[in-house]
This record gives sequence, structure tokens and C-alpha cells, in this order.
Amino acid sequence: MISRRMVEILRRLPGMTHGHLTSACATVLNVHGVAVSLVIDGGATALVACSPGAARRFEELEFTLGEGPGPDAIRLGRPVFLPDLTQDQGALWPTLVPECMGLDIQAVFCFPLCVGTTAIGVLTAVRTSPGPMTDQENEDALGLAAALTLQLLGGERHPYPTWISLNVPAVQHREIVHQATGILSVQLMLPPDEALIVLRAFAYASERTLWEVARDVVSRRVRLAEEAPGHTSRSSGTGQGSPCSPEVSPCDHRGGC
Repeated sequence: MISRRMVEILRRLPGMTHGHLTSACATVLNVHGVAVSLVIDGGATALVACSPGAARRFEELEFTLGEGPGPDAIRLGRPVFLPDLTQDQGALWPTLVPECMGLDIQAVFCFPLCVGTTAIGVLTAVRTSPGPMTDQENEDALGLAAALTLQLLGGERHPYPTWISLNVPAVQHREIVHQATGILSVQLMLPPDEALIVLRAFAYASERTLWEVARDVVSRRVRLAEEAPGHTSRSSGTGQGSPCSPEVSPCDHRGGC
């Protein structure tokens, strides 16, 4: 049964700002931050609401790497928990887990926002200390995920377009990534999913967030060469090179590429 405190949050959900929502939910769920992401294109997500600090850093890391409990919860259509990252040793997500240690994130809980068997988004909760959720916290999180699903599909008081617009900057960051993916898809003559791998690989290698690199690609401050080492253009008809070793040509910030 959902706790009285969570019932009160769900009652006020349609009119809540995202900052108030994430703060209140983090308190009730006894976590250090929560995030809500919406699937928008081929499994990629747009961040709708997020607590500052650990939750936002985790969301950016997961989005940059393209792996983690959030993507798995969306793909599987069921909750994915990792109550103690120090015990995982990177077996499930070999790149993500070591990076989380540097962010002081030690527990992650992801609940898909499902319509039938299809996930339209994911609710993520993070803790900076290890330990599982209690049964009550789990029930509250499941109730919140169900309510968020209905809200994202269109609430009566604040339909989806209005509700999501309260957090435009985060959504815009993800839109820039999709724009950059499209640019790379054309430049490298790759399908969008492979172009996104190139973008993610460069972001990780350069120790920057995915949206920061995407912003530079869109503004032409960074250009990935079509014939990068380890990558063979589709137009050449030769080789099976990996797209994960891009060559970058820095652009003149005053005059473009």
C-alpha cells in the first residue's frame, strides 16, 4: 500500500513544479535524488525532471555511455535495482560502475514507466550510500511510476506538452544530441544508431558530457573526419572499421570549420 506521504504527492502531481516534485519524492523514497526520463527515439531518452547533484550527474553519465540500469529497465520493461554498486564490480555495466564510484553514487533503483509491456520512460532513484529500498519505499516508487506514466500520457489539469515544458533546458540538451547524431550520420554515412556510438565514444574519451560534445558538433566547433582512423566510410565499400575511434578536426571559433 502506498504511504500517506506519497498519496499526497500524487494528489498534487499535475500542478507541481519539477523541482518540488523531485525534492518531495526523494524525501519520501529516502534517496539522494530522483530523475524522470521519457523515451523519445529508438530507446534514446529525454530528461523531463531531475534532482540536482548526484542524480543529474548519474543521468548524464548513463546517457553519455548508453548503458546502465535505466536503459535496461526500459528494454526489459521491469524494475532494475543495484543496491550496492561496490559489490557489482562492473559485471553488468563495466564502464558505468567504475565511473559511479567517482560520483559517490553507491545505489541505483530504476522503475520503467510502462503502458502494457512497452516502457515510455523510466524513474531513477540514486543514493550516495549502499542498501536496498524497504518494502514501503518500493511500493511508493511503483505508485509514483504509475502516476508519472499517466501524467506523461496527458494529465487533465496539465497535459503532457505543458507539464514537460516546465523543464525545457534539460529537454533541449537531449535535442542537441539528436541534432548532432543526425549531422554525424550524414558526415560519416552511418545509420543514426551507429553515429550515436561515435558521439558517445568521443564524449567518453574526452571526459565530457554527451550534450557538450553534441553542442560543439552542431555549432561546427568540432568535426569528426569522414575517414577517421579505424573507420571506413560506407561510400568506400571496403573494410569493417569501427566507428568508435573518431578523428576530430577543431574548428576556428571565429570563422567556423
